[in-house]
Amino acid sequence: MIPIPRHRPAQLLAITALGFAALGCATLAPVVPVLEWDRSAEQEVIVYNCSGGLVPNEVWTNEIKAFRLWGDGRALWSVDGAGGSRSVYTARFSEAEVVAVLNEIAARRFFSMADGYEPAQEIMDGGACQIRVELIDTAKSVIALTGSNPPADFGALEAYLARGADHAGDAFIPDRGYLLATPISESLSATSAHWPAEGIDGIRLSEAQSGLWVEGEALQTAWAIVNASIFNVVESDGQAYRVAVQVEDVTTLWPNNP
Repeated sequence: MIPIPRHRPAQLLAITALGFAALGCATLAPVVPVLEWDRSAEQEVIVYNCSGGLVPNEVWTNEIKAFRLWGDGRALWSVDGAGGSRSVYTARFSEAEVVAVLNEIAARRFFSMADGYEPAQEIMDGGACQIRVELIDTAKSVIALTGSNPPADFGALEAYLARGADHAGDAFIPDRGYLLATPISESLSATSAHWPAEGIDGIRLSEAQSGLWVEGEALQTAWAIVNASIFNVVESDGQAYRVAVQVEDVTTLWPNNP
């Protein structure tokens, strides 16, 4: 007969405490799925953006998501400044750098978060911030509505991705875009940019009210105007306009993606 060990009360307490400690460690450990992703150039692996709510039309027509990383390592992010200004960056992440970003997201317990966080009371015309990660075996999205109280790690990830995941970037320069010019009734004294009446490369703002595909100097001039401020008032041939520049797979909107 195998003797059954008898534990003294103190030993039982110690064993129980160790068991609870182990359980606590397991509970607190972040969930880490297999960090394997589709490496194709078309697959978005990580997307972060804040949108919605009551915002001016210029925000919608010029919107660029805060951060996107594709399967081939291409990344694009937009940093908002004062008065509607922005800086748009692009970079190429190595596979090791993509893994590092995914590890940071996993370490921040992203995959353990709820799918959504809502405010205690409904906020009219509020927006939302979303982080989305697409892996081969796992897809996870977390949405935090205005006024909600998501975990501190969600805010830390927002700041991290808004900085381009702390990766160096180059200014993004489009080579083709869609120019929209909307006449407005603003006084010409409020104008902050000028477009020649005869046009740039033959592109006149009066002819871009329904949209025109543009390249070259016309595109770069318009891109500089909206990056300086999406609310810039542009004067051309005695008329005030607001302009938008939409770029395929860069801005949220473009002609084939209404």
